[in-house]
Amino acid sequence: GLRHRCCDLGTDVGDADDRETGGLTEFYEHGSDVPSAAWAELLHAVESTWSPGGWLTISGSTPVGAPDQGYRDLVRDARVEGVRVALDAEGERLRLALEAHPDVVKVNASEASGLLGVPTSRRDDALAAAAKLRDLAGADGHAGVSAANETADDQRHEQAERQWRN
Repeated sequence: GLRHRCCDLGTDVGDADDRETGGLTEFYEHGSDVPSAAWAELLHAVESTWSPGGWLTISGSTPVGAPDQGYRDLVRDARVEGVRVALDAEGERLRLALEAHPDVVKVNASEASGLLGVPTSRRDDALAAAAKLRDLAGADGHAGVSAANETADDQRHEQAERQWRN
């Protein structure tokens, strides 16, 4: 099974399931403000679950009040301990985390375009963005640009993502 630790962030983060259908509800908000002590507690809890050769998945936004470099520090510390990292983030937190060279980077077309300042609407654009993300992440891992939440070119972007996974 998956090892886990729970942390009291001192705020309500909401429900992650639909009580009527049992389906997943996705949240794209940045959450409530949390005290800095809660971020330190979260880091300690995450680090206590690591084992060399294992994986850390970082996805989504951090709570308001968490440091911008928080994901970068998590990636760096995990890699030092021999833990591989899969990252799905956006904006400044994504840019900073890439400096620590995550093993896998997965973002959607909008996130890639926002970070890189390049178009991602065509397949070739998405491939070029994935290559640039891979370079920014140290060129040792895999990067993918997906349009899973977009509408026009989903199939082409999924192909671009598969190409960079292999």
